[in-house]
Amino acid sequence: MPKAGDRYVMPDGLGEYLVVRSNEETNGEFVEMEWTFPADAFAPPPHRHPTQVESYEVLEGAFEVMVDGEWQRLEAGQSASVPPDTNHTFRLAGEQVRVRNFHRAGGRFDEFIER
Repeated sequence: MPKAGDRYVMPDGLGEYLVVRSNEETNGEFVEMEWTFPADAFAPPPHRHPTQVESYEVLEGAFEVMVDGEWQRLEAGQSASVPPDTNHTFRLAGEQVRVRNFHRAGGRFDEFIER
């Protein structure tokens, strides 16, 4: 299972995930990660987390978040949150970005990280 300090590097230089705190380490309350993506990284398809709130805080750079069909640009210091069972995704805004990401409750998200 993932633990704080574990890094997962995407193939082809498409980004990196740093586990800050895992589901196990927070007793299931949340998973906290820090993502770093280059300007040309791919975006995930729109998706839902049936029981989890997902939140993003931009630490450096900028990116765009889509929540229930509405796009919002986030720059350093700004954040957004996605309610459970809400369609969402994100995309890069043409520059490298570093984002703090939370999934609350942590649920089985650790298993997803390991895939």
